[in-house]
Amino acid sequence: MLSIKSLATVLFITAILFNIVNGADPNHMLQLVNAERKKDNSPDLTLDNRLTKAAQNHADYMANIKKLVHDEPSGDAGARIKAQGYSLSAYGENIAVGQKNEDEVMKT
Repeated sequence: MLSIKSLATVLFITAILFNIVNGADPNHMLQLVNAERKKDNSPDLTLDNRLTKAAQNHADYMANIKKLVHDEPSGDAGARIKAQGYSLSAYGENIAVGQKNEDEVMKT
């Protein structure tokens, strides 16, 4: 069974993706996400280099094709995450456009 912390870490890939595309600091986004999670008594998330790499590769792909997509020739987010050696049984991915900074991401 996937623990809440493991699932939360997998879901965090979307926040990392925003930061990579926009050149922002993933640690700042992590602080904002964890502050929101505290409101629901949810456990803090941590960065994982494998998820960061999966996010970076996908961000690079989307930048190259100039389009936001969930799937690419190498597969969906789950396939991209597994390709980096991260073991999972569930994942989530959200993609957004138009926010100028991390605070705007958290408000949308």
